[in-house]
Amino acid sequence: MKKYGKILGAIFLISCHLTSVAFANGDVCDVKKSAELGKCDIVIETKPNASVLVQILPASKSLNALDNENTIGDSIKYFRNIVADENGKASISVELEDSGEYMVYAKFEGNEQIDADDGNKFYFATKDKYEDIIERLNEKLSNDDFNGFKTILLNKNDSGIDNTQAIGFPSDLTIDYDKAAELLYNNVKTSLMGTDAKKNSALVNACIGIEALKENKTDNAFPFLEEYLNISAEFEKFSSRHIKSENAEKKFSAILKNELNSLTNAELDQIVKPAQKALILTVVNYPENAGTNIKEVMNAYKGILAENGLNTLSENVRVYDLLKSKNLSTIQQLVTEYNSALATVNNQGSSGGGGGGAGGGGGASSGGGNTTSSRNPDTIIYDGELPPSVGQKLDMNFEDLDGVDWAYSAISRLYEKKIISGYSENQFKPSNTVKREEFVKMLVCALVLDGEVAENPFKDTKGDWSENYVAVAFKHNLVKGIAEDIFGKGREISRQDMSVMIYNGLLACGYKPTGYSYNFDDEAAEYAKTAISELSGLGIVSGVGDNKFNPTANSTRAEAAVIIDRALNYFNKGE
Repeated sequence: MKKYGKILGAIFLISCHLTSVAFANGDVCDVKKSAELGKCDIVIETKPNASVLVQILPASKSLNALDNENTIGDSIKYFRNIVADENGKASISVELEDSGEYMVYAKFEGNEQIDADDGNKFYFATKDKYEDIIERLNEKLSNDDFNGFKTILLNKNDSGIDNTQAIGFPSDLTIDYDKAAELLYNNVKTSLMGTDAKKNSALVNACIGIEALKENKTDNAFPFLEEYLNISAEFEKFSSRHIKSENAEKKFSAILKNELNSLTNAELDQIVKPAQKALILTVVNYPENAGTNIKEVMNAYKGILAENGLNTLSENVRVYDLLKSKNLSTIQQLVTEYNSALATVNNQGSSGGGGGGAGGGGGASSGGGNTTSSRNPDTIIYDGELPPSVGQKLDMNFEDLDGVDWAYSAISRLYEKKIISGYSENQFKPSNTVKREEFVKMLVCALVLDGEVAENPFKDTKGDWSENYVAVAFKHNLVKGIAEDIFGKGREISRQDMSVMIYNGLLACGYKPTGYSYNFDDEAAEYAKTAISELSGLGIVSGVGDNKFNPTANSTRAEAAVIIDRALNYFNKGE
């Protein structure tokens, strides 16, 4: 959720008064929290393997001082040449001797000079300074002295601005900081404040965010609440996956404000449940993957729904598809709409999207398998538009798809794009397992690479119908053989190998890994863990239930069609 949020306030021992500085050529220099007290991280984004000169000056010093100094002294407090990695990123941990305001400048390769306007201003506090401020605040808390606490926190009649900046008050947001300080005071006076800067930063920013919401500054409140929510109740796992647009963030903030109206002087942990409610409703209004997202989030927070009379949730994703883009503002409205959607699907005689084996369509796991929702292990979750009801046919003559209506929409789209075909004019054989070369053909066609010609390095595909598909896939690093010159033609493809091929397709299209971790209970091969984690995080594949992925199981043709169909949303190839 960092994409649209402007993170302000103290993070560990550092307060950034500006967002990251971006240059005309796309280079970025930013200051972020460090995992170690008394340090800050300088983060660089530039060209791959480019050299960058980083220099830090006191904010009171002129950039012109750099013309006369090239060593650490009064003007230059830090300088170092660093080289970005192959992705154009670099991070260095910096420890400064004194607390205070500083400016960081970056001279990127190819730039002749540093512009004075390109500096990024930040506040740094040493470990001793931070602990001294906390001790002074706790003294006021112990004496039940709110005015004294507020004076230190808000820097009123106190010497030096560094005291407040180290903790995070005030920020650039225009709100009533007296009320925000009172909210913080009421929530720490019984336990005092520790020197866990991450926790303190989250508390401070949550108080600022709550006050911003109460003053109708919803657009600005979200990033302040974000840090606190991210350390609470696994909220981040779902919010970072499902709230991806600026409109969704605004909707989330608006709903959360309504939920928080009665929280004057409330305990801060009470914002978690309202945030969960706001998340559910936001996903209904702005679903990234239609009913799949809605189903996952509703299952994750089913306790909240139960409090509003909804005790059992359907496994049929078609129910959740009917909820998408509803303009709902309360959980009770959602319950009413859900019951209506369930009745509609039941009246259509839908069986609940079943059949077809071990699940590959995604949507039941989050953050690379960290959390799975309650689901039938034999249910495939699909993405996209609502599939036709049983008996309604598109431009296909397949007579064997009635048992896989959950995959009908995906199969029809891929058939129309000529990505898949049947065994005959009227037989698709959706339950048949998929051979390695068959899946490679689907992937190559999905990436619109089927018009290319490539040299084939595998002797077991020479002269086979699949020869050029495999050769093109190898050329684009989509596949490898099971040996140097053996592709493995005729072998059934495993779930983990299918995931690796899809993931390689994403990388070929410029996808940047997000760092989802692999936390399924059953172990996949090392070469496949990153692929499974990333695809699971994106909702392209999922576990099979009980937090298992079943990596060595084989996939059916219907499952493969669903996964390819979902991956098309990320390939950005063709229609």
